[in-house]
Amino acid sequence: MQIMWQCATKVFKDNWIKTLTNSCNMQISDSTIPGLYLRYYAKTGQISFYLAYRNSITRKQRHMLIGRYSDFKLSEIKDRAQEMRKIIATGEDPIEIREQKRKAQQREQETRLTVKQVFGEYMEKYSRVYKKPSTQRSDIQEFNAYIANRLGDRYIKELEEKDMIEAYTAWVQATSFSTANKTLSLFSSMWDWCETFKYVPRGSNPCRYIKKGSNEKFKAVVLDLAGYKKLFNALDMGLDGRVICFFISWLKKGKSLIIIKHICNKIKTVFQ
Repeated sequence: MQIMWQCATKVFKDNWIKTLTNSCNMQISDSTIPGLYLRYYAKTGQISFYLAYRNSITRKQRHMLIGRYSDFKLSEIKDRAQEMRKIIATGEDPIEIREQKRKAQQREQETRLTVKQVFGEYMEKYSRVYKKPSTQRSDIQEFNAYIANRLGDRYIKELEEKDMIEAYTAWVQATSFSTANKTLSLFSSMWDWCETFKYVPRGSNPCRYIKKGSNEKFKAVVLDLAGYKKLFNALDMGLDGRVICFFISWLKKGKSLIIIKHICNKIKTVFQ
């Protein structure tokens, strides 16, 4: 059923708009701003403001909602109407512009994922396709151990270089440079994958600017008598569960040899 409107034209002022009442629906145009009009809905008493104009390309009549009287002051309604008229004067359509913004916001929301959500997709769409099962397990372990607690609930688009520097520093302090570098490499790989799927802008990977460190190289030492005493004293104190590197030197056929053994959880003495 078509709605019937009682039409009129007046200068828009608060004094009569505030007290507007009628048993019929009314459409009243402003006599000072072309295209600006209000609609009074008799059933609810609601007043809404619109701007009428023609699309410069299609020449179709358009009616854009500016706002409700309950939400905006009359001065704000007039200012918004004038801004829209400036846009229309350039040949653009404010309704189309608003729709483009709405779609952009929708796309933004769809791609506004947390690091945990992104990692799940990364594992499903990339890691399980291109990486070995052992590497997949390693990725999951590293993520759960170092990334999830610190960055997992952060939105990936909001992460900056300073955030990654702080995370990298924390990983180094908690583990070692080699472990931190490996974790950073995993995060960087995930970020590059996100760029492909437009979750983050191209070329925005903050990991590539972080200066990586390296573990201090272990220097082999030939133990003297005092060195052996320190070694066995340390063993007596109990070092189970740690990787211990030690060197045993002795004479064999007149030559001095150094044997290097990496021992895990217990020490084995090597004899010949």
